[in-house]
Amino acid sequence: MSKKERLKNLKILINSAENQHLAFLSATPLNLKQPIAAAATEKEFLKSVASFMNSEGGNLLLGVNKDSTILGLENDGVPFKKKDRKRFSEYISQLISDKLGPQFCTLTRYHFYKIDKKFICQIEIGKSYIPVYVPINNTYHMYIWEKDKIRNLNLHEMLEYVESRY
Repeated sequence: MSKKERLKNLKILINSAENQHLAFLSATPLNLKQPIAAAATEKEFLKSVASFMNSEGGNLLLGVNKDSTILGLENDGVPFKKKDRKRFSEYISQLISDKLGPQFCTLTRYHFYKIDKKFICQIEIGKSYIPVYVPINNTYHMYIWEKDKIRNLNLHEMLEYVESRY
């Protein structure tokens, strides 16, 4: 797909509501302006990534608010020259590797766009064929997409889901 076609598809995604194949995160886990906020964003980011991997895959748009407002990655103090894009995607890949597992890095592809003079990142996330768990407070959680929201499965649901899916 050409860059022009991807941009056209991206604009359609931005004007859509969040659903089992699309999520928005206004901030990034690499928040240089507010490092304390980055920890909370990191958790939301990992939950979103894992839920897509545990479901059918999808797109995560960074720098876009839940109401489809484009805030841009620069809002977090992240510079976005060409070399910065590579460093940013390497940072995100390393985060996925460290927190979810290195085997899941191959399920992500990064695209950067400039819309209305603001940069956003589209992360295409593929479906995993093994369960993906998110470590939070020394326990592991399994998240999936259920209609238009992320759902944390309890132990019984997790066992049934893993048995039926994998």
